[in-house]
Amino acid sequence: MENVKRTTLRDIAERLGLSQNSISVALRGGAGINADTRELILKTAREMGYMPRKRKSVEGENVLLISTSSTAVDPYFFNHLFTVIQNEIIRMDYSLLSIDTVSLKASFSAEGSFRQYLSQNHIVGIFVLGDIDAQTCAVFHSVDTPIVGVSFYLPGIPMSCVLEDNLSGSYLLVQHLVERGYRKMGFIGNLENTSFWERYSAAKGAQIRFGLSDNSRFDLLNLDSNDASAVECLEYLLSNMPELPEAFICCNDHMAAVTLKALRSRGLHCPDDIAVVGFDNNEIGRLSMPTITSVDTFRNLQGSVSVQLLNELISSKKGQNYRIVLPVRFQEGCSVKQLDGSGLSGSI
Repeated sequence: MENVKRTTLRDIAERLGLSQNSISVALRGGAGINADTRELILKTAREMGYMPRKRKSVEGENVLLISTSSTAVDPYFFNHLFTVIQNEIIRMDYSLLSIDTVSLKASFSAEGSFRQYLSQNHIVGIFVLGDIDAQTCAVFHSVDTPIVGVSFYLPGIPMSCVLEDNLSGSYLLVQHLVERGYRKMGFIGNLENTSFWERYSAAKGAQIRFGLSDNSRFDLLNLDSNDASAVECLEYLLSNMPELPEAFICCNDHMAAVTLKALRSRGLHCPDDIAVVGFDNNEIGRLSMPTITSVDTFRNLQGSVSVQLLNELISSKKGQNYRIVLPVRFQEGCSVKQLDGSGLSGSI
């Protein structure tokens, strides 16, 4: 009898031009997927004869991945991390259960407590993918299940974490700008995100180290690149700035791409009129015009190390928390030009 190829999430994703994570979220009824898109995914899955894999028996060991609905559909950074984690977890013979914070709160409220939720679902370890709210994190105090934050931590919360080196990354970006003659720099991003707050703080520290004047007047700190109106909001803010900086340091490459679009709408061109740099070195930055000068955070390594750490914590049962900071690498694009100036001369 001829073997019939099993339809996979990847097959559906390629057919629709969507990410595997978006397909997975829609098929399991998770939040964050547009109703029309969800219906299209379900219809396509039926047409392609998709059959979900049978979950391990209830006695199997499961790993829980917690994220927000916006993180679950992020096609640039967190979707890539999710895929790496998923593949590594499968190789270790765990089942990966993924849930967003809204659904999680509803689930463990119905089951009595977070501890009961973990017990009834045979959860032996937890990933927290990206920033989640402090209220959700607070329930971690009530359990002794190993927890690893992936590109996320929250001071005072008992959990291990695997992070990119935001301090070095921001320093490298500021150093590059200074070497090219830039002195007036603004930061764009939402400081409610822990990683963005670190990048902002590090960029400010680096500017002080290089002897630059206070550039706070150029900062735009309440913008979220995932907001549908991000470009329009940024256009408005730019139009109301008495003076523009020579360069914008953006919280990530997605925000850098949004910034390029907003600047173009005002007739400004990068890097001729203003420089723009980002962070993460992901696909949107490499496909932008011009390509965005950025910092590579090695997403594959971050996902792999996160799984290795959680597996070690599950096996050892020591209850010790670790903070692992992974190296980053400066990645030059075409979004910064050489200004007439002294570069590093006269700085430190």
